[in-house]
Amino acid sequence: MSSRLCKIYLVNAKTSGTTTSGRISEIDPRGGAAITGANGAGKTTTLQVIALFFGYSPAQLVQAGENRESMLRFILPHAESAIVFEYERGDGPRDVCHVILRRESNADVGEYRFVRGPMRKEFFIAQDSLGDTVFLDDEGTRQVAIRLGLGDDFGPKLKLATYRAVILNVPGAGKDQANRRNLAARFSFSRKPLTHLDRLVAAVIKEHLDFDDFAEVAATIVMDRVGTEMGQSAKDKQLQLRQSRGQIEQWLRDRDAVERAIRLEPEVKLLRELVGEFRALDMKLGEKRSDCTKLTSINEDILARAQKEKTTLQELRAELQEAFSLKKIELEDAIGKARQSSSDRTTAYNVLLSRKRYLEENDAALWAQRTLDLDGLKGQASAQQEIVEAIKNTERGVVNDYAAKTQFVERETGRKVEAMRKENEATRARYEKEVSILTDQEIHSLKEISDRFAPRLAAANQALEHCIVVEAQAKLQLQRPSIDESLETRLEQSRQSHQDHQNAVIEAQTSFARAQNAFNLADRQWSQAQRMHDSQKEHLAQARKIVEVIKAQLQPDPQSLHAAFLENPDAPWAENLARIIDPALLTRVDLQPHFTGERDALAYGWGLNLDAIERPKWVDQEDLKRQLEEAAQAAQTSQDLLEEARMRFESVNKQRDEATDELNLQQAELNVVQAKTGEFKSQMRAMQDAVTQARINAREVAQRQLNSAKIALKTARDQLAQVKDACEREAADKRDEFAQQKEMAQRRRERDIAEVEARIASFKKQQSKAIEDIEQERDKVLQSKGVDSEDLRRKESALTKLREAIQEIENHGAIAREWREWKDSQGPSQLVDAREAKDRSEQALIQVNDDLTVAEKEHREAIAALGAEESKINNRIQAAESELSLLRILAADLAEFAPHGVSTVTAHDLAGNLKGQASALLNDYRIKRQALRTKCDKVDRVLCESESSTRQFVRGVMKEVTSDALDIDRASALVRVYDRIGPEVLVNVNLSLRTMLDGIKRYRETISDFESEVRRFNDKLQEGLKRVSSKFARFREFKVHVVSDLAKLDFIGKLKLLDDVIADHRSRNSATYSIEVPSAQSAQSLRTFMGALSAGTMEIDLGRHITLNGSVIDDGVFKTFHSAKELEKISSNGLTAIALISLLSGLLNVIRGDQEIYIPWATDEVGRFDGGNFQHLMQMMAENKIDAVTASPALTPASYAYFAHRYVFKPQGVIAEYRPRITQPATGHTISTEAS
Repeated sequence: MSSRLCKIYLVNAKTSGTTTSGRISEIDPRGGAAITGANGAGKTTTLQVIALFFGYSPAQLVQAGENRESMLRFILPHAESAIVFEYERGDGPRDVCHVILRRESNADVGEYRFVRGPMRKEFFIAQDSLGDTVFLDDEGTRQVAIRLGLGDDFGPKLKLATYRAVILNVPGAGKDQANRRNLAARFSFSRKPLTHLDRLVAAVIKEHLDFDDFAEVAATIVMDRVGTEMGQSAKDKQLQLRQSRGQIEQWLRDRDAVERAIRLEPEVKLLRELVGEFRALDMKLGEKRSDCTKLTSINEDILARAQKEKTTLQELRAELQEAFSLKKIELEDAIGKARQSSSDRTTAYNVLLSRKRYLEENDAALWAQRTLDLDGLKGQASAQQEIVEAIKNTERGVVNDYAAKTQFVERETGRKVEAMRKENEATRARYEKEVSILTDQEIHSLKEISDRFAPRLAAANQALEHCIVVEAQAKLQLQRPSIDESLETRLEQSRQSHQDHQNAVIEAQTSFARAQNAFNLADRQWSQAQRMHDSQKEHLAQARKIVEVIKAQLQPDPQSLHAAFLENPDAPWAENLARIIDPALLTRVDLQPHFTGERDALAYGWGLNLDAIERPKWVDQEDLKRQLEEAAQAAQTSQDLLEEARMRFESVNKQRDEATDELNLQQAELNVVQAKTGEFKSQMRAMQDAVTQARINAREVAQRQLNSAKIALKTARDQLAQVKDACEREAADKRDEFAQQKEMAQRRRERDIAEVEARIASFKKQQSKAIEDIEQERDKVLQSKGVDSEDLRRKESALTKLREAIQEIENHGAIAREWREWKDSQGPSQLVDAREAKDRSEQALIQVNDDLTVAEKEHREAIAALGAEESKINNRIQAAESELSLLRILAADLAEFAPHGVSTVTAHDLAGNLKGQASALLNDYRIKRQALRTKCDKVDRVLCESESSTRQFVRGVMKEVTSDALDIDRASALVRVYDRIGPEVLVNVNLSLRTMLDGIKRYRETISDFESEVRRFNDKLQEGLKRVSSKFARFREFKVHVVSDLAKLDFIGKLKLLDDVIADHRSRNSATYSIEVPSAQSAQSLRTFMGALSAGTMEIDLGRHITLNGSVIDDGVFKTFHSAKELEKISSNGLTAIALISLLSGLLNVIRGDQEIYIPWATDEVGRFDGGNFQHLMQMMAENKIDAVTASPALTPASYAYFAHRYVFKPQGVIAEYRPRITQPATGHTISTEAS
């Protein structure tokens, strides 16, 4: 049974004019169809529709232009418009399908739907509610089919590519392959794949055919066979070497650049060492910055404390001044009160003392005692008076006279004595006042002396006390020598710093160990990732190799045994010989294989039970294609895994770089910390020695101080004694001076009193003498009168004495009373109390004066101490400000360095020393930085001196390093990127070389494959041409070969220049990617080859290099041709057309093989022939199962007999079929004319 396009239906289509036909028109191409009609009736458009059945693109068939609609939009303007192709599938009349082509809404692309069974008009026409006939769109058609129970016969909507794959039974590969295979099993035009049939059918739908059309189709078929390897489609016949001149030039630059980079290893080693040294310096300077920061903080704290202390000190001075002022006022008030109290007490004491002295001087105690005898004396005087009176009574008159005289004398004497006694009292009062004044003056003078000597005494006492304290301190210092607390503090700080350093060493060792472990882990991961990356490269290479092997099996060398098998698909080799042959023989080209046709023996007469041997996989082309697809998928998977491995490698490589940086950093930190161990030990030993020496020095100083203190103590004691002696001497002199003045005053008083007493005594003596004279005269008178005057005188004398004694006692009665009052009033105790009160008040006065002196002294000393302390504070402030000024300068110098480590500086460390150390490091740092920059610039310049992958790699990685990055960061990054050049850039250079050489090799292989495929195609064409019978009398023994003329091209030979390079590279890099720089010989070979790429690349239009050669006997003349142009001009147009149609028929036989497949051929070429050749041509096409469809205007009515169907195209898309009744003598066919 055959496959055949049965009918073409145009449903409400538009083939001409401006409106659709509004009907269903049909064309049956079976047995041929001749179409007539006026120009513009749509004949050409209808012929072009045939190519759409085979999946040819409408857009390629008819190019839409500025004033021209696309083909589908023109033919199928509405959703209710459709083209239906009804066809048989080769299993008989019952295996009929049809395909519906509609235009996608609002687009110029087609939608295809397969339907089982013949076309049914009710799928497309229905009656509306008014009874009018209407056309259905796709959904309406599907609903009708569902109502008719035919819904399962409808396939899904398909796009052009899927439709083509199904109708031609070439499902291909891809994710939708299974669906396409299923659809092809149900709806394909033939059970056999009809690859390129759409192109062949489309190629002949032309007004005039030529041999270039044949060459075009042939090139398309050949390119389709070889295009897969090159990644090109059959439409793209330009075979271009992917490796252009620019790519080779770039690779050469990359290779030279990476070679320069490898030679740069010594410089990079020096740079790496500089990085380490620079990093160590950076960390040391970072430590100095930490020291600077800490020392700044310490000095700022010192400054703040000092300023606070100064403020506190100033406040304290103000408080002390205020307190002293208040205390001075209080003490001065107390001094005034004490002085007044002392004066009062002294006055009270002097009053009591003067009274005591007065009483003592006037024998007040004696007179008070004698007062006790006054009554007895008065009794005695009374008795004696009576005796005297008794005696005088005898001479009373005389006695009375003389008694009156005596009394007068006594009165006068008493009056004068009393006056003189009052004068003595005044003298005594003057004396007491003078003594009191002298006493006050003495007190004041003594105070002045005391005040004058008080500072000296205080100084001497203070010096003595100081010396005593110094001696005690010296003794204590000698017993327990003390040193500067700062030394003890610094020793403790050095011990703590040493301990902190030990802890820092342990911490640095721990961090280094962690970094080492992290690096080891990262390095292991890096090695694993590199092995995985290399493994995936190996897997990819193996996968690609499998692809190559399968491709070689699908497209074997034309001279190989395998190619011979494939060229004889009908031979039974797949079921017998293939089961036992060594697959290694398949690629051999020296076996000269040929098929004898003998089927009775397997090989050399031997027979085997082949059922026991499995059929090898390489015999099944479809299975090989499936394997190729799977291998390609595996290769893609390997490529994806390789990409994942590459990304993993890059990630791990970055982690390794980071771990390396961290390890280097920790190593540098550990080196820096360990390098300071000796320094810390030396500092601690130095401080221990300093403390020991300080204690020795302290003992020596203490001994000297003790000796000096003893001498100073003796001197202070002597000085105090001297000051006391001087003060006592001056006070004694002053007391003696006042004592003399008092004594002189006393002498004056005693003299004055003595003078008065002498006068009194003189008056009394005169009185006594006067009285004695009076008495003597009386006695004489009385004696004359017989009275014993002597006895009377004695008695009167006794009476007088008694009276004088009584008078004297009574005269001293006042002082006796005073004495008694003195005694009664506790005068002695009062005097003692007054003396004590006086002494106390004087002592109190001295004390408050001393208090004032001490207060003034203490105030002066406190102010002086505060001044000294303020001076010290000012010195500390000045020192701290000076330190901070230096530290600010140092901080500015160290600003670019990140603080590092824990600072161990103390308040005893000086900024000048730190600045000196930092300056030395900074100078070394600047030198190292300049060396680092120079070396870094040199390495960077060499790596990036020319455009290359090395430069791109370096720039790509280094762009992550910002423009303001530190030199160390730039250098470290440059070292890291250099380390990656080998495993990444160089590997890629080798990989690029391999890819490039593989590309060149594949290019050569593709050219060889193309030439082989042309030969294979030619062989198949010869088979196809064998079935094309030639019955043309003038055109005999037509032989034609499709050949390639690529060998004539000059640059093909130049490709061979790289054979040795390719072989050498593949031998060195068969499965791995070397990290050795490709040889200079390889580079030179590529440079030489590059000269052949004058246009930048190699590009071949393969279609232009397929040509024809052969021979023919034309009207008895043997003619040869070597190109399509020569063949086209070899004879008349008609005979040339016969040759072309013969070629196309042969090509059609190549495509369909031995399958019974009818092909509709839309052509106008048949109108060129005369009657005889036309008959032979139509017979030849019938024998080759070609249904000719023509609209040639050159057909004669007799020619219509060779077409089973005749159609007249009329306006509005009307197509009418007619059958003329004409008897054809040559064939005996009767043709009836019936219009329809």
